[in-house]
Amino acid sequence: MCFSPDEKLLATLDVGGAVRLWNVPAGTLRSEPLSGKEPADKANELEFTPGGRFLAVRLLKGGIGLIDPQTGRLRSETLPATPRRGFSMALAKTARLDTSLFSADGRLLISSVGSGVARRLQLIEVPSGRKVGKALSSSAPGAAFLSGVFAPAGAWLATGGLNSLRLWRPEGGGWVSRELTITGVPSNIIFSPSGDRVAVQSMGGDSLGEVWLWDTRSGKSIGSTGNRPLVSGAMMAPLFSPDGRLLAVPAIDGTVRVLATADGRLVAPPLPHSGMGVALGFSPDGRLLLTQSADGTGRLWDTSAGQLLRPPLKLGEGTLSRQPGVDLELSPDGKWLAWVGPDEKLRLWWTPTAPKSTREAELRTWISLGARLNAQGAPEAIPWKEWQKLRDELKMLTDAKAGG
Repeated sequence: MCFSPDEKLLATLDVGGAVRLWNVPAGTLRSEPLSGKEPADKANELEFTPGGRFLAVRLLKGGIGLIDPQTGRLRSETLPATPRRGFSMALAKTARLDTSLFSADGRLLISSVGSGVARRLQLIEVPSGRKVGKALSSSAPGAAFLSGVFAPAGAWLATGGLNSLRLWRPEGGGWVSRELTITGVPSNIIFSPSGDRVAVQSMGGDSLGEVWLWDTRSGKSIGSTGNRPLVSGAMMAPLFSPDGRLLAVPAIDGTVRVLATADGRLVAPPLPHSGMGVALGFSPDGRLLLTQSADGTGRLWDTSAGQLLRPPLKLGEGTLSRQPGVDLELSPDGKWLAWVGPDEKLRLWWTPTAPKSTREAELRTWISLGARLNAQGAPEAIPWKEWQKLRDELKMLTDAKAGG
């Protein structure tokens, strides 16, 4: 699922490939479910284009369909799109707030033309589907592995091939590029929100997965020396905070590591999970991080202290990647937590901005919801008299903090 840029709409995708648009926070259905008549016409991924003009859906048959969010109708044109590749690419959606197949103004789509060693990346005009300029070539071997993404801000475009990453920028009516060396095949290429950093998760190197971090302007590696990655054993997509200061890297040891993008250093102890974890979303200031674990739970962390802010939410056994049917999403402003549980019901939770203490986080959440999670992770209502006491405690806490 994903929120629209203005956070007034939430798009969901069920196990049958049907797309629904919901009004936030009312929780009412904006339009009737949209689903193709044939299996190949059904959607398997969602992404709002920059500015929210369209909801882009990747179709099982290949290509991208565009839905008008106001009417809920699918345009007749299908745009060409680079196909997803296997397990690692299915997890690329965990980073879609930081990288896109669409340019920052929503007018261009990066796609592929040709096949095998003749494969090249091509810019496509949205929504007409017209080719723009010449195809982008690469000197790297393994053209069949080519993939590309736009930075969310600025004019940067990144393409990846076997053992290489290429950064492109427009110049003189064309595109010029700089090539960087990695090991393996890029599974996820992710820009920071400002475009001054780019992170790459690659597969097929010396470990089960590696993450690399670069300064886009200088092309210098951050936090690593020589031809060594920033993090090894990273099988899931990394995620930048909205301010670009932090990078969350899920590791195969069950931890999520939060690193400073200035120098690549850890800002807090690794965040532990009882199963492999995946980073789902930061609050705007980077102090809250939402993660999901292979044990079927969702967790909300204070990144500065590496502390868990509340008992884990139970999402369903075996849930890890963003698969249709069970999903968890933090809105871009950090105020809403959307959850589709194993019962396929959509729930919206209000999440406060990051507090100064774990106790303040608990009080703000309990008071706003009128409920809390019990020891088993299930929600329970708070009795009225106890709710009043909690409200008074929060007032005393915030007054004391304001007083110095």
